Amino acid sequence: MTWGRLVGVVLVVLVAGCGVRPSGVITGIPAPSGPAEGAELYLLSAGDVTPVLRPTGQQLSPVETLTLLAAGPTPEERLEGLGSDVPANMGALAVTSSETEILVTLGGDVSGLSAAALEQITCTTVVAVFPDHSPPGQVSVTVTGGGQSREPQACVR
Repeated sequence: MTWGRLVGVVLVVLVAGCGVRPSGVITGIPAPSGPAEGAELYLLSAGDVTPVLRPTGQQLSPVETLTLLAAGPTPEERLEGLGSDVPANMGALAVTSSETEILVTLGGDVSGLSAAALEQITCTTVVAVFPDHSPPGQVSVTVTGGGQSREPQACVR
């Protein structure tokens, strides 16, 4: 037997004996459907606003979601390098919306909010109000609080 044939025979034996056997169709459980049971918060990662899904075990209202945002990152999220510019006293008091506009009333003076904090609040609010992820920029968000109001913002994510 030639060297090439010997290598060919060895390869055929190895491939045939790899232990993979044909089987019938294996069924599993149905794929998850519907909105995730959690809150999509926009936190800061290296200065950029980034979506983070925080498991909550249930769907939250927009007010509850913004209250989570104001509470800041969890210790685990902080270890992953996530942060927030939203002050802790900026929990939401009310969120009202139409198809194209959202009004967010926060529990503190909004005049000093940074651009990053406004973007965090805007994007978190849009996703909380429209969980089907309405197209970016289609909805304007006006943030008010402490007798102040900020210019309407759009989430461009």
